This record gives sequence, C-alpha cells and structure tokens, in this order.
Amino acid sequence: MKFGKSSGTHILLNEEIAKRIVSCAKIKDKIVLEVGPGSGSLTRFMEGYKKLYLIELQEEFRQYIDGKFPNSTLIIGNALKVEWPDFQVFISNLPYNISTPILEKLQNKNFEEGVIMVQKEVANRILATPGNGEYSRLSVGMQLRFKIKKCFDVSPSNFKPAPKVYSTVLHLEPKNIPINNDFDEFLKKLFSERRKMISTILKNPDLPHRRPEELAPEELLELYLNINKS
Repeated sequence: MKFGKSSGTHILLNEEIAKRIVSCAKIKDKIVLEVGPGSGSLTRFMEGYKKLYLIELQEEFRQYIDGKFPNSTLIIGNALKVEWPDFQVFISNLPYNISTPILEKLQNKNFEEGVIMVQKEVANRILATPGNGEYSRLSVGMQLRFKIKKCFDVSPSNFKPAPKVYSTVLHLEPKNIPINNDFDEFLKKLFSERRKMISTILKNPDLPHRRPEELAPEELLELYLNINKS
C-alpha cells in the first residue's frame, strides 16, 4: 500500500494519541461515521457504539477492515462523492489533500458532535479571527455552524510516513443554525477579492466600505440576510 503525498494518507502510530482522539467524542450508543479509517488507527479504540460506518477510499484496506472490524459497515469510495449515511458522531483523521472540501461537506450535515484531526495550518484557518491573515471563508463557515474547541496538537513523529507539519485535533459541536447554501457562494465571491471593499465587490455603494476579512462571521451572515431580504 502506498501512503504519503500521493494519497494524502499518514498513518497514526501512537496508540495513546489515538485513544485521546476517540475519547474526545461520546460514542456510546451512538451512530458513528469515520472517514478514512485506513488501517484502523482510530477505529480500534471505538467501543460501545450503536452502529459504525467507515468510508475508505483505498480498496486495498477492504480485507483488513472487514476482518478486523466485522461489526462495521464499510463503504469503499471517495468521501467527497459517495452518499454519507445518517450519523450522530463524526470522527476522522482527515486526509491532508481533501480536508477542506470534506469540512465543507460536513457543514451541511445534521449530527451531534465531531472530532477531526487536520493539518495545523488548516486548524489555524478554521479558528482564525477577523483581521488575521488566515481568516477565510472556511473560518466563517465553520465558526457559524459549529462551536469549535482545540483539543491538542500532534507532532509529525507520530505518523508514518511523517508529514512535514504538525496536526491539530478539534472538537466540533453543531450550532444548528439554518444557513442557506447560497451563503457559501456569497462567501466565495467576497473572499475571492478579500482586499477590496464589499461595496466594490458587490457593486453597491450602499453596502459597507469594509473588507470581507474585517467582518466577523455573524456580521457577514447578517449582511447576506439583509441583501437577500424578500
């Protein structure tokens, strides 16, 4: 099996860290979805769940997963393309090369809590505040939809192959605020020209003479709602 840069897969070797990640979520009697289980670094420490779904891209893992976790339901396919089953808890050591699109898909799902491990730079973007150079539409979308708690960082030496960067574990609790999908397109437009004034980007002099990166997530949502009042 090939891991690393091409697949975006880095296997977590440290069992104590794996246990800590799983323990960040309450999975007892819950329906759990794990994306990218690979060799089961996290899966092996999940106990007491009601049902476990695993979405894995690499066919090579099928025999291992079926043998090691016979009570799980395995879905082989691209997590960005396959239909996700209903779930209550989301857990994933997100593959580096698809972490952002997976998080965008997760924003539109109905569930109770999630625990994710992402590149530290992605976590910094998620947690960034207005005025910070890393503040982006990902920051806005995630912060509006979730209460986000940073759990801990994980050093590269805990993976095989070792990535060049640190990883960060985050806990997500959905806020269940209804947000129109068109809002995401609105953010894409604004942040594609983040250095310009909003009034210039949207060609409306009555709108704020401020840059998108200066507004808090709640302010951007309020702006969107005001613009789209019927």
